[in-house]
Amino acid sequence: MPELSDKYQIGPPQLRAVNWQNFPLVTAIILLINLVLYGVTRILGSGSDIHVLLDLGAMFTPRVAEGEYWRLATAVFLHASASHLLLNGLALFMFGKLAEKTFGHMGFAFIYMLSGLYGSMFSFLMHSIAIGVGASGAIFGILGALGSYFLVQRNTPGAKAWFNLAIVVLMAGVSLGYGLITPHIDNWAHLGGLLGGSVLGIVLSTRSDPHVKITENPFKVKYPTITVIRSLVILFLIAFLFIGSLAGITRLPDNGYTRLFKAQEYIAEGNQSDALIELNKALELERSLSDAYYLRGVILAEQGHISDAISELGYAVRYGQFTNSETRTKAIKLMLELRK
Repeated sequence: MPELSDKYQIGPPQLRAVNWQNFPLVTAIILLINLVLYGVTRILGSGSDIHVLLDLGAMFTPRVAEGEYWRLATAVFLHASASHLLLNGLALFMFGKLAEKTFGHMGFAFIYMLSGLYGSMFSFLMHSIAIGVGASGAIFGILGALGSYFLVQRNTPGAKAWFNLAIVVLMAGVSLGYGLITPHIDNWAHLGGLLGGSVLGIVLSTRSDPHVKITENPFKVKYPTITVIRSLVILFLIAFLFIGSLAGITRLPDNGYTRLFKAQEYIAEGNQSDALIELNKALELERSLSDAYYLRGVILAEQGHISDAISELGYAVRYGQFTNSETRTKAIKLMLELRK
Protein backbone atom coordinates (compact mmCIF):
# COMPACT_ATOMS: atom_id res chain seq x y z
CA MET A 1 0.00 0.00 0.00
CA PRO A 2 1.54 3.34 -1.00
CA GLU A 3 2.30 5.84 1.75
CA LEU A 4 0.21 8.97 2.02
CA SER A 5 1.91 12.15 0.94
CA ASP A 6 2.47 14.92 3.49
CA LYS A 7 -0.44 16.82 1.95
CA TYR A 8 -2.91 14.15 3.00
CA GLN A 9 -1.17 12.95 6.15
CA ILE A 10 -3.59 12.12 8.98
CA GLY A 11 -2.76 13.58 12.38
CA PRO A 12 -1.34 16.85 13.72
CA PRO A 13 0.77 18.84 11.28
CA GLN A 14 4.49 18.97 11.89
CA LEU A 15 5.78 22.13 13.48
CA ARG A 16 7.83 24.15 11.11
CA ALA A 17 11.08 25.62 12.36
CA VAL A 18 11.15 29.41 12.36
CA ASN A 19 13.46 30.78 9.68
CA TRP A 20 15.35 33.22 11.87
CA GLN A 21 17.45 34.31 8.90
CA ASN A 22 14.43 35.99 7.30
CA PHE A 23 12.60 36.94 10.50
CA PRO A 24 13.24 40.64 11.42
CA LEU A 25 14.54 39.70 14.85
CA VAL A 26 16.61 42.83 15.52
CA THR A 27 13.75 45.09 14.39
CA ALA A 28 11.39 43.32 16.80
CA ILE A 29 13.86 43.60 19.68
CA ILE A 30 14.39 47.33 19.09
CA LEU A 31 10.64 47.95 18.94
CA LEU A 32 10.18 46.03 22.19
CA ILE A 33 12.96 48.00 23.94
CA ASN A 34 11.42 51.30 22.80
CA LEU A 35 7.99 50.24 24.01
CA VAL A 36 9.24 49.04 27.40
CA LEU A 37 11.27 52.20 28.02
CA TYR A 38 8.32 54.39 27.10
CA GLY A 39 6.25 52.43 29.60
CA VAL A 40 8.90 53.08 32.25
CA THR A 41 8.81 56.78 31.31
CA ARG A 42 5.07 56.88 31.88
CA ILE A 43 5.37 55.04 35.20
CA LEU A 44 7.99 57.51 36.47
CA GLY A 45 6.13 60.57 35.22
CA SER A 46 5.78 61.58 31.59
CA GLY A 47 7.86 62.09 28.50
CA SER A 48 7.54 65.86 28.92
CA ASP A 49 9.25 65.71 32.33
CA ILE A 50 12.86 66.62 31.69
CA HIS A 51 14.08 64.97 34.88
CA VAL A 52 12.50 61.63 33.97
CA LEU A 53 14.14 61.69 30.54
CA LEU A 54 17.48 62.66 32.04
CA ASP A 55 17.28 59.86 34.60
CA LEU A 56 16.61 57.33 31.84
CA GLY A 57 19.47 58.52 29.63
CA ALA A 58 18.38 61.41 27.38
CA MET A 59 21.10 63.17 25.40
CA PHE A 60 21.77 66.41 27.28
CA THR A 61 24.76 68.39 26.02
CA PRO A 62 26.10 69.62 29.40
CA ARG A 63 26.03 66.12 30.87
CA VAL A 64 27.64 64.60 27.79
CA ALA A 65 30.33 67.26 28.05
CA GLU A 66 30.87 66.21 31.67
CA GLY A 67 31.72 62.67 30.51
CA GLU A 68 28.36 60.88 30.24
CA TYR A 69 28.98 59.77 26.64
CA TRP A 70 26.68 56.77 27.00
CA ARG A 71 23.77 59.20 26.63
CA LEU A 72 24.54 59.41 22.91
CA ALA A 73 23.39 55.78 22.66
CA THR A 74 20.63 55.52 25.27
CA ALA A 75 18.78 58.56 23.89
CA VAL A 76 18.07 56.57 20.71
CA PHE A 77 15.70 54.26 22.62
CA LEU A 78 13.71 56.96 24.48
CA HIS A 79 10.63 58.85 23.28
CA ALA A 80 8.89 61.93 24.63
CA SER A 81 5.29 61.05 23.77
CA ALA A 82 3.02 58.31 22.48
CA SER A 83 2.78 59.99 19.06
CA HIS A 84 6.57 60.29 18.93
CA LEU A 85 6.90 56.57 19.67
CA LEU A 86 4.14 55.61 17.21
CA LEU A 87 5.61 57.53 14.27
CA ASN A 88 9.13 56.22 14.84
CA GLY A 89 7.80 52.73 15.51
CA LEU A 90 5.87 52.63 12.22
CA ALA A 91 8.89 53.88 10.28
CA LEU A 92 11.14 51.32 11.95
CA PHE A 93 8.65 48.53 11.26
CA MET A 94 8.34 49.42 7.57
CA PHE A 95 11.97 50.11 6.71
CA GLY A 96 13.67 48.07 9.41
CA LYS A 97 12.31 44.78 8.09
CA LEU A 98 13.58 45.54 4.60
CA ALA A 99 16.98 46.72 5.81
CA GLU A 100 17.39 43.70 8.08
CA LYS A 101 16.57 41.33 5.21
CA THR A 102 19.00 43.23 2.99
CA PHE A 103 21.99 43.52 5.32
CA GLY A 104 21.37 40.63 7.71
CA HIS A 105 20.79 40.76 11.46
CA MET A 106 24.29 41.89 12.46
CA GLY A 107 24.67 44.31 9.56
CA PHE A 108 21.31 45.93 10.32
CA ALA A 109 22.07 46.17 14.06
CA PHE A 110 25.40 47.82 13.25
CA ILE A 111 23.75 50.31 10.86
CA TYR A 112 21.01 51.14 13.36
CA MET A 113 23.30 51.78 16.32
CA LEU A 114 26.05 53.65 14.47
CA SER A 115 23.46 55.82 12.67
CA GLY A 116 21.78 56.56 16.00
CA LEU A 117 25.14 57.51 17.50
CA TYR A 118 25.88 59.76 14.54
CA GLY A 119 22.52 61.45 14.99
CA SER A 120 23.23 62.08 18.68
CA MET A 121 26.77 63.24 17.91
CA PHE A 122 25.61 65.76 15.30
CA SER A 123 22.98 67.08 17.72
CA PHE A 124 25.60 67.38 20.46
CA LEU A 125 28.04 69.05 18.07
CA MET A 126 25.62 71.62 16.66
CA HIS A 127 23.63 72.58 19.79
CA SER A 128 25.09 74.29 22.83
CA ILE A 129 22.17 73.36 25.12
CA ALA A 130 19.83 70.62 23.99
CA ILE A 131 17.92 67.62 25.26
CA GLY A 132 17.47 64.91 22.65
CA VAL A 133 15.52 61.64 22.57
CA GLY A 134 14.15 59.46 19.81
CA ALA A 135 15.02 56.88 17.17
CA SER A 136 14.66 59.23 14.20
CA GLY A 137 18.42 59.59 13.67
CA ALA A 138 18.77 55.81 13.46
CA ILE A 139 15.72 55.57 11.17
CA PHE A 140 17.22 58.14 8.82
CA GLY A 141 20.33 55.96 8.90
CA ILE A 142 18.23 53.01 7.74
CA LEU A 143 16.87 55.11 4.86
CA GLY A 144 20.40 56.18 3.96
CA ALA A 145 21.66 52.59 4.00
CA LEU A 146 18.79 51.40 1.80
CA GLY A 147 19.37 54.30 -0.58
CA SER A 148 23.05 53.36 -0.85
CA TYR A 149 22.15 49.73 -1.45
CA PHE A 150 19.76 50.59 -4.27
CA LEU A 151 22.41 52.89 -5.74
CA VAL A 152 24.96 50.06 -5.72
CA GLN A 153 22.37 47.68 -7.26
CA ARG A 154 21.17 50.20 -9.86
CA ASN A 155 22.25 48.08 -12.84
CA THR A 156 20.96 44.77 -11.51
CA PRO A 157 18.21 43.36 -13.78
CA GLY A 158 14.90 42.86 -12.02
CA ALA A 159 15.82 44.76 -8.87
CA LYS A 160 13.98 48.02 -9.76
CA ALA A 161 16.78 49.78 -7.93
CA TRP A 162 16.28 53.19 -9.56
CA PHE A 163 12.61 53.24 -8.60
CA ASN A 164 13.34 52.16 -5.01
CA LEU A 165 16.16 54.69 -4.77
CA ALA A 166 13.79 57.47 -5.87
CA ILE A 167 11.25 56.42 -3.22
CA VAL A 168 13.90 56.49 -0.46
CA VAL A 169 15.26 59.88 -1.55
CA LEU A 170 11.72 61.30 -1.71
CA MET A 171 10.84 60.05 1.79
CA ALA A 172 14.09 61.35 3.28
CA GLY A 173 13.60 64.72 1.60
CA VAL A 174 10.00 65.09 2.75
CA SER A 175 10.94 64.12 6.31
CA LEU A 176 13.81 66.62 6.41
CA GLY A 177 11.55 69.33 4.98
CA TYR A 178 8.92 68.61 7.61
CA GLY A 179 11.59 68.91 10.29
CA LEU A 180 12.58 72.35 9.02
CA ILE A 181 9.07 73.78 9.43
CA THR A 182 8.14 71.98 12.65
CA PRO A 183 9.42 73.19 16.04
CA HIS A 184 11.27 70.90 18.46
CA ILE A 185 12.48 68.56 15.69
CA ASP A 186 16.25 68.13 15.56
CA ASN A 187 17.21 68.04 11.89
CA TRP A 188 20.89 67.87 12.80
CA ALA A 189 20.25 64.47 14.36
CA HIS A 190 18.41 63.42 11.19
CA LEU A 191 21.28 64.56 8.96
CA GLY A 192 23.85 62.84 11.15
CA GLY A 193 21.99 59.55 11.06
CA LEU A 194 21.43 59.84 7.30
CA LEU A 195 25.14 60.44 6.69
CA GLY A 196 26.29 57.54 8.86
CA GLY A 197 23.74 55.12 7.40
CA SER A 198 24.50 56.13 3.80
CA VAL A 199 28.21 55.47 4.16
CA LEU A 200 27.61 52.16 5.93
CA GLY A 201 25.11 51.15 3.25
CA ILE A 202 27.77 51.55 0.57
CA VAL A 203 30.33 49.69 2.65
CA LEU A 204 28.06 46.75 3.44
CA SER A 205 26.38 46.40 0.02
CA THR A 206 27.56 43.83 -2.51
CA ARG A 207 27.49 44.66 -6.19
CA SER A 208 25.53 41.90 -7.91
CA ASP A 209 26.64 40.29 -11.19
CA PRO A 210 24.71 42.22 -13.87
CA HIS A 211 24.43 39.04 -15.97
CA VAL A 212 22.54 37.19 -13.24
CA LYS A 213 18.80 37.85 -13.28
CA ILE A 214 17.13 38.12 -9.88
CA THR A 215 13.77 36.36 -9.91
CA GLU A 216 12.94 35.57 -6.26
CA ASN A 217 13.81 38.36 -3.87
CA PRO A 218 15.68 41.37 -5.25
CA PHE A 219 16.52 42.57 -1.73
CA LYS A 220 18.14 39.37 -0.48
CA VAL A 221 21.88 39.66 -0.88
CA LYS A 222 24.78 37.71 0.44
CA TYR A 223 26.38 39.39 3.43
CA PRO A 224 29.59 40.91 2.07
CA THR A 225 33.06 39.86 2.98
CA ILE A 226 34.69 42.69 4.91
CA THR A 227 37.69 43.72 2.84
CA VAL A 228 40.55 45.89 4.02
CA ILE A 229 38.96 48.95 2.41
CA ARG A 230 35.62 48.30 4.10
CA SER A 231 37.31 47.78 7.44
CA LEU A 232 39.19 51.08 7.06
CA VAL A 233 35.99 52.95 6.19
CA ILE A 234 34.22 51.53 9.24
CA LEU A 235 37.17 52.43 11.46
CA PHE A 236 37.10 55.93 10.00
CA LEU A 237 33.40 56.25 10.81
CA ILE A 238 34.01 55.20 14.40
CA ALA A 239 37.01 57.52 14.71
CA PHE A 240 34.99 60.44 13.30
CA LEU A 241 32.29 59.69 15.87
CA PHE A 242 34.81 60.16 18.69
CA ILE A 243 36.36 63.24 17.05
CA GLY A 244 32.97 64.86 16.61
CA SER A 245 32.05 64.18 20.23
CA LEU A 246 35.30 65.73 21.46
CA ALA A 247 34.76 68.73 19.19
CA GLY A 248 31.33 69.20 20.74
CA ILE A 249 32.95 69.45 24.16
CA THR A 250 35.45 72.10 23.08
CA ARG A 251 32.78 74.32 21.49
CA LEU A 252 30.26 74.05 24.32
CA PRO A 253 29.95 77.53 25.85
CA ASP A 254 29.89 78.26 29.54
CA ASN A 255 26.30 77.65 30.58
CA GLY A 256 24.12 77.48 33.65
CA TYR A 257 23.45 73.76 33.41
CA THR A 258 27.12 72.80 33.49
CA ARG A 259 27.61 75.07 36.50
CA LEU A 260 24.58 73.46 38.15
CA PHE A 261 26.04 69.97 37.76
CA LYS A 262 29.34 71.10 39.25
CA ALA A 263 27.45 72.58 42.20
CA GLN A 264 25.66 69.26 42.73
CA GLU A 265 29.02 67.50 42.83
CA TYR A 266 30.29 69.97 45.46
CA ILE A 267 27.13 69.45 47.51
CA ALA A 268 27.65 65.69 47.39
CA GLU A 269 31.18 66.26 48.72
CA GLY A 270 29.88 68.54 51.51
CA ASN A 271 31.56 71.60 49.99
CA GLN A 272 28.81 74.21 50.34
CA SER A 273 30.95 77.28 49.74
CA ASP A 274 32.13 76.19 46.28
CA ALA A 275 28.63 74.91 45.53
CA LEU A 276 27.20 78.39 46.21
CA ILE A 277 29.82 79.95 43.92
CA GLU A 278 28.82 77.61 41.09
CA LEU A 279 25.10 78.20 41.73
CA ASN A 280 25.61 81.96 41.63
CA LYS A 281 27.43 81.64 38.28
CA ALA A 282 24.69 79.31 37.01
CA LEU A 283 22.02 81.91 37.72
CA GLU A 284 24.09 84.66 36.12
CA LEU A 285 24.05 82.59 32.93
CA GLU A 286 20.48 81.25 33.21
CA ARG A 287 18.16 83.33 35.37
CA SER A 288 15.22 80.89 35.17
CA LEU A 289 17.13 77.83 36.38
CA SER A 290 14.76 76.66 39.12
CA ASP A 291 17.06 73.89 40.36
CA ALA A 292 19.77 76.44 41.16
CA TYR A 293 17.37 78.52 43.26
CA TYR A 294 16.19 75.39 45.05
CA LEU A 295 19.73 74.25 45.90
CA ARG A 296 20.66 77.74 47.10
CA GLY A 297 17.60 77.65 49.33
CA VAL A 298 18.60 74.24 50.74
CA ILE A 299 22.13 75.42 51.52
CA LEU A 300 20.96 78.67 53.09
CA ALA A 301 18.43 76.79 55.23
CA GLU A 302 21.15 74.42 56.46
CA GLN A 303 23.29 77.47 57.33
CA GLY A 304 20.45 78.98 59.36
CA HIS A 305 19.52 81.81 56.96
CA ILE A 306 15.83 80.94 56.96
CA SER A 307 14.38 84.13 55.45
CA ASP A 308 16.93 84.12 52.61
CA ALA A 309 16.26 80.41 52.05
CA ILE A 310 12.51 81.00 51.77
CA SER A 311 13.15 83.79 49.27
CA GLU A 312 15.28 81.47 47.10
CA LEU A 313 12.68 78.73 47.31
CA GLY A 314 10.06 81.23 46.17
CA TYR A 315 12.05 81.81 42.99
CA ALA A 316 12.30 78.03 42.52
CA VAL A 317 8.52 77.76 42.75
CA ARG A 318 8.00 80.64 40.33
CA TYR A 319 10.39 79.44 37.63
CA GLY A 320 9.62 75.77 38.12
CA GLN A 321 5.86 75.97 37.59
CA PHE A 322 6.17 75.60 33.80
CA THR A 323 9.48 73.79 33.33
CA ASN A 324 10.19 71.69 36.40
CA SER A 325 7.24 70.42 38.38
CA GLU A 326 9.37 68.12 40.53
CA THR A 327 11.63 70.93 41.76
CA ARG A 328 8.60 73.16 42.31
CA THR A 329 6.97 70.51 44.50
CA LYS A 330 10.14 70.02 46.57
CA ALA A 331 10.54 73.78 46.98
CA ILE A 332 6.96 74.21 48.24
CA LYS A 333 7.39 71.34 50.68
CA LEU A 334 10.62 72.79 52.10
CA MET A 335 9.07 76.28 52.35
CA LEU A 336 6.20 74.93 54.43
CA GLU A 337 8.63 73.14 56.74
CA LEU A 338 10.76 76.27 57.22
CA ARG A 339 7.71 78.41 58.07
CA LYS A 340 6.54 76.14 60.89
